[in-house]
Amino acid sequence: MKKPKLSRDVLVIGNRIGGLDIGILIDAEVKVSGTIKYNMVSNVTILFNEIVGNVFGIWISGYNGSAYPGEAHYNSIYGNSEAGLLYTGRRADLTLPLYNASYNWWGDISGPYVKGKNNGAGNAIKGFVENVIFEPWLSTPPPEGTAVWAVSVFRVYLLCLLALMCKPS
Repeated sequence: MKKPKLSRDVLVIGNRIGGLDIGILIDAEVKVSGTIKYNMVSNVTILFNEIVGNVFGIWISGYNGSAYPGEAHYNSIYGNSEAGLLYTGRRADLTLPLYNASYNWWGDISGPYVKGKNNGAGNAIKGFVENVIFEPWLSTPPPEGTAVWAVSVFRVYLLCLLALMCKPS
């Protein structure tokens, strides 16, 4: 079998991607007789897209540390029923590279829901969440949104709570 060609430095920019099972699928694997042989896609940059109304907004799969999946910034990722971002590997022994998904709007100022990391009301990030950089996120859809860190949201909620409790009578 001939070695397949690689796709590198792919840019996905300025699209509205919706109504699909998977909005954007970045899958690095080519299997030959059930064995992973080649990483096919690397360095996919996803910028200024509206990724809405899919089952999965972005699904990244199959990376083992020998290729870089890319990054996603300044996107509106919301209204996806299962996850805004799913980062999976196919085998437990794979070492996944970090995926940078900072500076995206996840559908809510509180950011994405990331189990054990952020209880945001926006679209969820699932899978290997420890390998996903999602802070800061945007406060509103790009280009107007400003950067928000989880600590900032907590501080705002805490200040609001204190203001209600400490109201002068």
